[in-house]
Amino acid sequence: MPGRIQLIEAELDALYLISQILNSAHDLHAKLQGVLEILHKKSGMRSGMITLREIENKGMIVCAVHTDGAGKPAQPVRYNPGEGLMGAILAEGSTIVVEKVSEEPRFLGRLGLYDPELPFIGSPIYIEKGELVGVLAAQPDNSQMLGERARFMEMVANLIAQSVKMLRIIERKQRDLLSERDQLKQALIKNYGFENIIGHSPPMLKVFDLIRQVAKWNTTVLIRGESGTGKEVVANSIHFNSGCAGGPFLKLNCAALPDTLLESELFGHEKGAFSGAVSQRKGRFELADNGTLFL
Repeated sequence: MPGRIQLIEAELDALYLISQILNSAHDLHAKLQGVLEILHKKSGMRSGMITLREIENKGMIVCAVHTDGAGKPAQPVRYNPGEGLMGAILAEGSTIVVEKVSEEPRFLGRLGLYDPELPFIGSPIYIEKGELVGVLAAQPDNSQMLGERARFMEMVANLIAQSVKMLRIIERKQRDLLSERDQLKQALIKNYGFENIIGHSPPMLKVFDLIRQVAKWNTTVLIRGESGTGKEVVANSIHFNSGCAGGPFLKLNCAALPDTLLESELFGHEKGAFSGAVSQRKGRFELADNGTLFL
C-alpha cells in the first residue's frame, strides 16, 4: 500500500507539471518533448515516445522521443496500422501493456532504446468523436502496478490530445485561409487583366502595350490622366501583371492628407516621436515592401 500511495503521488505531481507544459506558449514539438521528459524524471516512465498520424495517409511518424542522452534516430521512424506493437495500438485503438519486451514478438525495437527485460506500455491518443491521432508509449522502470501505470498513461494521452486537437484546428484554418487567399489573388489577377479593361481603340491598345512593358521592370511609373479616366485601373493592371503581384497593393490619396501627417503616413514613426504618437507605426513604403504603392 505505501508503494501504491507513493506512485499515485508521483503521478499526480507529473500530471500537474504536464498540464503546465501543455498550456505553455511553446510549439507542439517542444510541448511533447517536455511531456516525455517529465514522464522520465517524475513518474519512472523511461524512453517515452509519441507518434502522430500523418494527415496524408494512415501511418504514424515518431515526432518526439526521450533518449536520456542516447542518440536520436537519424531518419524519420514510421509505423503503419498493424505494423509492430505501435501499429497494433493504432489498429486496435486501445492500450497495450507488455510485461516483458523480449517476450513480445510484435515489438520491432526500431529506436533501439528499450530494455528487453522491462515492461512496455502504449496508449492511443484520441481527440473528439473517437478520432485516433497517435500513440503515447513508454517503458516503466519496474514491473510493479502496471495497471495503475497504464491508466496514468491514458490520462497523459488525453491531455496530449487537447494540444494536438488545437494544432489540427489551427492547421486546418491556416490551410483554408491560404486557399482563400490564393483564390482571391487569382480573381484579382483575372479582374485586372487587359481583357477586362474597356477600350479597343488604337490609343487604348497603345496603353496596354505600355502596361506590358513597364510591368516587366521594378521601377516607378507615372500615370497621367484626368479624373475618372481609370488611372487606378491601370495601376492595378500594372501591379497584377508584374513580378510584384504576390505582394501587397496599397493606395494612398496624398491630397486628402495635411502636410503635417504626410511624412508620418509615408515613412512611419517611432513611439513618442511627436504628440499623439503613442505607439510605433510602419509607413506605407515599408508596408508595401515587395509590392506596389499607388499615390
